[in-house]
Amino acid sequence: MNINHLMDQLISFPEIQHVYLVTGQYDLIIKMITKNMDHLKEIAYSTLSDSDEVISYETSIVYESRNDLSLPI
Repeated sequence: MNINHLMDQLISFPEIQHVYLVTGQYDLIIKMITKNMDHLKEIAYSTLSDSDEVISYETSIVYESRNDLSLPI
């Protein structure tokens, strides 16, 4: 499987909102929203642990965020 196919497969899950192909230590960053920690564990195991293409992964939790999506002119 190539990286494009894996990205398409991951974005098909309703909990996953964004899949980013990035440079640096990791190949992909995945943004997902889950109901609670048990749901996060379930989704991580079903989408990542069960995938032959994923060697390892790390989760981070966002406690709070601020967004300004406007562009400077």
